[in-house]
Amino acid sequence: MKKYFSNSCLASKVSILILFVMIFSIMLPLTAFAYGEEVVVGLYSNIPEGWVVISTDTIASTKTIKNLNSAPYNAEVEVKMSSNIPEGWVVISTSVIASTKTIKNLNSAPYNAEVEVKMSSNVPEGWVVISMSEIASTKTIKNLNSAPYGVEVRVEMLSKIPDNWVVVSTSEIASTKTIKNLNSAPYGVEVRVKMLSYVPEGWVVISTSEITSTKVIKNLNPSPTSMPTPTPGFSLPTIPPKPTPTPTPTPANGSITIVFDKNQAEVGEIIKASIMIEDIPCFAGYHVNIEYDPEVLEAVNPDSGAPFGDRTGLLAGDILINDEYIPLSSAANDIQKGTLNFMKTYLETAKYRDSGKDETTGTLGIVGFKVLKKLETKVRFADREGMPNAVTGTVVYDWNSVGYGDKAYKVLQPGKINEGFNQEIVYGDIDFDGEVTSSDFMLINRYILGKMEFRDEQKYAADVDGNNEINSIDSLLIRRYILGALKEFPAKSK
Repeated sequence: MKKYFSNSCLASKVSILILFVMIFSIMLPLTAFAYGEEVVVGLYSNIPEGWVVISTDTIASTKTIKNLNSAPYNAEVEVKMSSNIPEGWVVISTSVIASTKTIKNLNSAPYNAEVEVKMSSNVPEGWVVISMSEIASTKTIKNLNSAPYGVEVRVEMLSKIPDNWVVVSTSEIASTKTIKNLNSAPYGVEVRVKMLSYVPEGWVVISTSEITSTKVIKNLNPSPTSMPTPTPGFSLPTIPPKPTPTPTPTPANGSITIVFDKNQAEVGEIIKASIMIEDIPCFAGYHVNIEYDPEVLEAVNPDSGAPFGDRTGLLAGDILINDEYIPLSSAANDIQKGTLNFMKTYLETAKYRDSGKDETTGTLGIVGFKVLKKLETKVRFADREGMPNAVTGTVVYDWNSVGYGDKAYKVLQPGKINEGFNQEIVYGDIDFDGEVTSSDFMLINRYILGKMEFRDEQKYAADVDGNNEINSIDSLLIRRYILGALKEFPAKSK
């Protein structure tokens, strides 16, 4: 119910109305208003804690405020864009046209509750950001208040961490981190966390590892429940220590490579390139950068032949494809420069790790290369900016989201494509003097009669009809070209 502290008055008496409202508001205690009640006050009046502005009247120089104290969990209210937001409330939508925003009460929310809010919204104490959508300009937040000890949650890399939670792993590919609750941890417990993680009060660092960029912390806070006072005549049972987690083994003969289905190909043919790993234990993700000559090769879908774009990803291989662990992939190519950049990982790395069944060998993905010019060329893993810890353009992650170092695996570069074709071949120019002349006509006739052999590049130049054979038809076509009766060889249009 809205209460107006004014009488009917003319516009010229607005100042009297405001004074009346202010005096009456002071006389009436805030406890007189229940949740949901509305009050009209002066436009520049201070707003009590827990109240919001739902409308303004610039002509009367007033605003209507609403009491949100004692609001039930999940209550939603539309307020003015400029209104303050009570503690524990979030912004779930906005209207630029009406200059309003809808806010929602998250006080008394149950543990694990999830809510989608606007990207600019505040995040209540004890809540974390678990996902973001740049398209919708929203983020999903999760309530970790009252979480049990030891629970782990994957959150966005930039999310704030609640008190006494620590970072146990990170994923550069997914831009996330896994945090663990150490509230109510028993005395003496040890936890491995990331090197840069916050150390809760009463915990100490007992060891560090530069290789994994982690440290082990130990709880020295007294825990009466874990250290009961012995009763005379009785002895406390011996509690066996928990086994130390086994670190990820270093690959003994691990490798990553590119395998072609063929190294020699004609113009227009597609070479399938498979990116493969071998003997990488606990493998859970990769980031690779590949370079090629876009004047000679075109990156395409190996099955359909469709050209790659800057966001086209690899065709799936036979590992990192288990939907139970939520595969996530992305691409950031630069087709004009001849650069392919692919990333893929499992989001549910903890679940994957707990399964104990690691993927160590297989095909990560497949890309096709269409031959534009039959020239000797290379496809290579190569370093680039934005991959500071890469090993020759590759980063391989284990199921703890830790990247293997340069001594952990080998990068095996593939062989050359069309090796030996060191200059661009012109159809009919068998002697490679840059022109199609009677000399070339003589050479092809000698070859057809079996009086000489051709090198591979000469066979390519002599096959002017493009049927993969060299015979009298090719000889006739060369003769017609020399005489000016033929402007272009059929092979060029195939």
